[in-house]
Amino acid sequence: DLDEEGGLSLDAQSRANLMAKLQRKDDDVTETTTPAPTTTPGIQPSNCLVLQNMFDEEEANEPNFEAELAEDVREECAKYGDIKHFKIDKPSKLVYLRFGTVAGAQKAHAELNGRWFGGKMVTSEFIAEPAYLQLWPSAAT
Repeated sequence: DLDEEGGLSLDAQSRANLMAKLQRKDDDVTETTTPAPTTTPGIQPSNCLVLQNMFDEEEANEPNFEAELAEDVREECAKYGDIKHFKIDKPSKLVYLRFGTVAGAQKAHAELNGRWFGGKMVTSEFIAEPAYLQLWPSAAT
């Protein structure tokens, strides 16, 4: 049912059910759904990732934005491997991560790509380590 503004009219239970469906991981989805690919075609897995749709311009201007996002990302990504470098690039609205191993970045990519964060679907892509280090030379140390 649509409400007066053209959106869905949901009661509390329906809203909770919808949110649960949106937060499910690929393992929870029925077999009729094609799972999201774990790698981007043509890009080799590396120990570096770039995350898109983690924040928008309005969020980037909020007080304590960087500290709060950094804490959330580090806490989540530490589950997948040792994070060697981390950068929130406000102008491009991207988050860059350099893991200690390719395996760590692959785990993070598999878990984060297509996942919802702050009402937005996150996109994760590998970036070649030389390209990453060209962007962030301080990450080499």
